[in-house]
Amino acid sequence: MAPLFSFEEADFDGLIQLNTPTIRLVPRRALGLFARTWGMLLRKAVLMATRGDWFSALAFPRCVLLSIPRSGKRVSKGLTEVILDRIHRWLEDPAAVFNETKLRSRGPSPPSHIPPPPAKAFEKLEKAAVSALRLGDVRKALQVLNSAPFAPPGEETVKALRDLHPDASPPPLLPRPATKPPFFSEDLILAALASFGAGSGAGLFAYRPYILQQCARAESDSFLRALMAVVNLLASGEAPEFIRPFLAGGVSIAFSKAKGGVRPLACGDPFRRLVAKCFCLGAKQDFSSLFAGKNFGVGCPGGVEVVAHTLRDFVSHHTGEGLAALKVDFRNAFNCFDRSSFLLTLVCIHGSIGAMATPRSFFTTIRMSFFLPVVFSKGTR
Repeated sequence: MAPLFSFEEADFDGLIQLNTPTIRLVPRRALGLFARTWGMLLRKAVLMATRGDWFSALAFPRCVLLSIPRSGKRVSKGLTEVILDRIHRWLEDPAAVFNETKLRSRGPSPPSHIPPPPAKAFEKLEKAAVSALRLGDVRKALQVLNSAPFAPPGEETVKALRDLHPDASPPPLLPRPATKPPFFSEDLILAALASFGAGSGAGLFAYRPYILQQCARAESDSFLRALMAVVNLLASGEAPEFIRPFLAGGVSIAFSKAKGGVRPLACGDPFRRLVAKCFCLGAKQDFSSLFAGKNFGVGCPGGVEVVAHTLRDFVSHHTGEGLAALKVDFRNAFNCFDRSSFLLTLVCIHGSIGAMATPRSFFTTIRMSFFLPVVFSKGTR
């Protein structure tokens, strides 16, 4: 069966630069067909491993879940009918549906040094919090209300993000792991998928983890089989080379710091994040043993509370005794990790995770900053 998109039409760079509004959840009456169709496309992409099939599978949710444009006139079709129509048309002429999405794409907002009026900023904040609450994600709503404001779009912010992500030389060849990569079962994958918050953000291809959760709950065994195939393909490090930078990349966001500068945050692809969660669940006991006695954050139940209570006791009962506490905060440490050393350590201490860290896998990542592709080759992500 020929791919739905030709090699030339499968433009991943153009796909990730689209700026189109998508709905946050699949309508209930369209969920079954959506899950079956997406599962079929993902399964075919894994089996055929062609550029066109992967493009079709990853562009499908963004194009099908495109929100209905607002206008003064009454819409002739309801949202569910529109989604169902797009699904059917995707199987017949996906290029036409994709072109419609491209026509709806908006350019990046022009840079502005004038802050929005307080009333407008509060309205936008309130809208985001209510949207999270409608999905049942209280934690996300609280994060929205307490988070720092976004940095203004423009070259200055993009430069600040680049400065926080220094370049690195290409990594050397890593040894192949001695053990085979694990095969994650359906139960473990579903447990990992359930740990996503309902309001978790999307990656470069604009589908959110909640969409995966919806499809997994739908009465569609085909989607669960496809999900298992994708997760285990990525876990083995055998993902096609042309798709690796995008699945390992993410959307780069910049928050303004109170004392100047920006705080970077990246939202990666849900499939890649799901694979990481599966590894963490599967190797939970191994990591607990490895980190026992070496830290108070990983594999140490109640470790953070121990640190907090110790510091509180130190301040309350040892003042004036000539003792001192030293706090070390490494500047931008998370983004300055040398990937070669980091991944080599993974290969040495845990062979199954090392399978994903071999030269066959992800070294260079692409992040979108205000719809400009920025390539990073350093840091732990």
